[in-house]
This record gives sequence, structure tokens and C-alpha cells, in this order.
Amino acid sequence: MLFAVLVPTALSSAELDTGYLFSVTGARDFAQKANRMDVHWIPEIQLSIPVGSSISLQGEYSFLGRVYGYWNEEQESDISMDSYRYWLRIGLPQSDLRVGLQKISFGSAKLLRPLQWFDRIDPLDKSEYTAGVKAGVYKHNWLNNANLWVWGVLGEDSIKGNEFVAGKEGRIEPGARLQIPNPLGESAVSYHQRQMQQGNEYRLGFDHRYDGAIGAWLEASAAKFEWSTASTMPKYMLASTVGMDWTAAIGNGIAITLEHMQTHDHNESIDKLHTMTAHTALMLNYPLGLLDSITFLGVHSHIADTDNVAIVWRRAYDYLSWDLSLSLDRGYTSMQSHSPGLNLKISYDL
Repeated sequence: MLFAVLVPTALSSAELDTGYLFSVTGARDFAQKANRMDVHWIPEIQLSIPVGSSISLQGEYSFLGRVYGYWNEEQESDISMDSYRYWLRIGLPQSDLRVGLQKISFGSAKLLRPLQWFDRIDPLDKSEYTAGVKAGVYKHNWLNNANLWVWGVLGEDSIKGNEFVAGKEGRIEPGARLQIPNPLGESAVSYHQRQMQQGNEYRLGFDHRYDGAIGAWLEASAAKFEWSTASTMPKYMLASTVGMDWTAAIGNGIAITLEHMQTHDHNESIDKLHTMTAHTALMLNYPLGLLDSITFLGVHSHIADTDNVAIVWRRAYDYLSWDLSLSLDRGYTSMQSHSPGLNLKISYDL
């Protein structure tokens, strides 16, 4: 009887929201003499149901429709449709539990991210498009802005985030993150472990951010691997990034972000780590007016002595935007580069 009364009452106060993102990207790769077209369509539906005065239920479902084409001496095309996000959330005043296909992203770094464990967000992509992970995530927030995350990610036989070895299908990958404010800013410790197809991996992360006259941060991720068979793969890995950002009072204000990252590994002992890569990244953003902005992103690889440069002009209306970008490089392979290339992306986000 009580159920029959509460359910219609809750549904009568439910809120239903819909939206979609439609984008068309055309690119010309001058080095390969190739053209690329990528069409994304992501319709989304969200349902929110208040339960009493302090509990809410939310759900979201969206799918990704994609048409892809690549032409040079040969042609390649593909049409696909798959789920992009689906999750259910129970919200309480200071905590929530979300279960389903979702985005998990954290850390202080913006460009070179050691804690990019679960996402592949391009810093030049305003939509922050990335594949999700199937997981259950519990978050609790204290009144002093400290917060705790506890998660279980469902392993897949594909690579996510900055992994270089796939996980084991269907195995639960547990982890947690604790972030605490302090007089010097905010510090966080993160942990994740997973079973791989060839063994086990244990990750420990740390990040700290300070906001003052300038913003400054440190982010690091250490990994230990236990290979099930004899392997020349690394047993220990360490990646660390230091960065800062500030706004220079020139014209309309130039937002400057500077980061340096180094990675180290060794296949025997942690005290024998050697430098594997060293990158420095600089991003400048200058608003030309209410609608237009120019973004510059440059990445230099110190060991390989190679560079990548991308310049993006963006115009954004309420729902419509376009990004025209030019990328140039001297051999640095990056998701932001098409050596050299011209790229136009038109997006409609409602």
C-alpha cells in the first residue's frame, strides 16, 4: 500500500532532460596526402527523481553513433553505433553512489597527466570526449571540502587511460582516492590495482595543487608489475609532472599553462630506475572577444629532440561552435598531431 502511494508521488515530481552533441570533423594530412572525416552523434537522456527531502535518484543513457572515413591511395570507412554512457546514481546530502558506464577522471595536471588512469581526454577538446569505464563509484564529501572516492572497475581486454597492457575481462579492479585540503592547498592519494592477462599491476598516485598568485601542482603515479611469466617488460614505472598556470595581464589576458613530465622504469629493481621520456608542454589561450579565442599548444620531447605544435581558432555561440586547427611537428607522435595537418571541427551541443 505504501509502495503504491510513494511510487506515483515520486514519478510525478521526476524531471526528464534530453540533449545531444553532434560534431563533424574534417582533416587534411599533408604529409600522408590523406583526408579524414569523422562524424559523431551523441543523443542523451537524463532522469532525476527526488525521494524525500534528502535522497535523489538519477539516471543517464547516451549512445555514440559514428561515421568514419579515411582516404589516401586506399579508402577506409566505418559506421558504428554503441553505448556511450549509462549509469544510475543514488544521491545523499554528502555522498553518492554511481554504477554503470561512466567517466572517471581526476588529478591536478592538465596536459601531461600521470593520473590519466581511466580516460583519454584531449586537452584541446572542449567537449572532453572519451570512452567510459564500467564501474561502481562511491563518493563522500566532508564539510571541509575533503572527499573520498572508492571504486570497482570492471576489467576489459582492451587498453584504457595510459595503460600499455590490457586488463583481464570481467575481473573487478578495486581502487580509492582521498583528497584533503591543507594550508598549502589540496593533496590527494590514489590507489588502483588490477589483474592483467599476463599478471598483476598495483598503482599508487599522489597529486597536490596550490592556488595563490599563480597556480602550481605536482602529480605522480608509481606502478609495480608482477608478471606471470618471465618477461623483459618493466617491473617498476614512475611518472611525475610539475606544472603551473597564471594569467598574464596582456590585452584581454593570456592564460598560460606550463608542465614538465618525466617517466622512469626498470625491469628489475626500483632503485635502478632510469629516465625513459621527458616532455615539456606549454599552452597559451587568448580570448579575442566574446565569441573567439586562440589556443596554442606546444610539446617538446627532450630525449628524442622532437616537437609538436598545434594552433586552434575557436568560435563558440550558445550551442554552435567550430574549431579550426593547424598542427606541425618534427616527429613527435601525439593525439594532437597529424604531421602536419589542417583540421576543422563543427559541433552542435544542445
